[in-house]
Amino acid sequence: ILKMQRKIKNVVKNYTASEIKVREATSNDPWGPSTTLMSEISTLTFDPLAFGEMMNIIWKRLNDHGKNWRHVYKSLVLLDFLVRTGSEKVVKQCKDNIIFIQTLRDFQYVENGLDCGLNVRETSKKLYDLLRDEDRLKNERHRANKSKSKFGDFRNFQSVSKSKDPEIESIRPTNQNEEEIQLQLALAMSKEQHEQEMKKIKSEEIKLQMAIEESKRTAEKEVHLYVCMYVCLYVCMYVCRHVFIYFQVCMHVRMWFLCVCVCFLFVYVCFSL
Repeated sequence: ILKMQRKIKNVVKNYTASEIKVREATSNDPWGPSTTLMSEISTLTFDPLAFGEMMNIIWKRLNDHGKNWRHVYKSLVLLDFLVRTGSEKVVKQCKDNIIFIQTLRDFQYVENGLDCGLNVRETSKKLYDLLRDEDRLKNERHRANKSKSKFGDFRNFQSVSKSKDPEIESIRPTNQNEEEIQLQLALAMSKEQHEQEMKKIKSEEIKLQMAIEESKRTAEKEVHLYVCMYVCLYVCMYVCRHVFIYFQVCMHVRMWFLCVCVCFLFVYVCFSL
């Protein structure tokens, strides 16, 4: 069912043949990508259009986490293969994003007491070390090219990209029951996608409402502060005026100076609040 659901999603999402191959190679199935499939993907890296499509899928898979740890692990395995056998553009893009690969050396995920992140950490470390060692990388690519010439296991990417993808052809319904099952799966996936979009919109609305409320609270605090400042100044001026009149009569200079200091201290405390 999971495999059929993935195939249905390929059609619903209108993925290209090259994107489907990468999704298949980096799926959540409990087995690794086949060498034949990775070789086909490696060949397609020399096609500029297919290259961009496939690398986008790979980087998205590498950004997964948790129960989708196989997406990350298989994407690293595929990248390691492409770095050795694919286009030079794969090497350049990996070097440009080497920090991202480096961070995967700390990948953590435990499932049923098993450290599933171990494979991710080890594979990312190997790929990181390979990308940093220029001489070793050249030797590995030279060895891979030599193997390609010897065994001739790479096809012309034009014929691959133009031919009908067997993955799409294999999911076409052959009877009414299969058609109904596929329709139900497609509707369920569409409903799930709609719910995720609605949750995202609702989350954004909540954030906006919180921002508005915070802005209102800030404005109220500013108004309150200005009112306090005005009242404090008025009180200080009133006190100073009457004290000045009193000490004009008393002619007591020291007490006048002390009173002024107290007033200024009162203003300072009010502004500090």
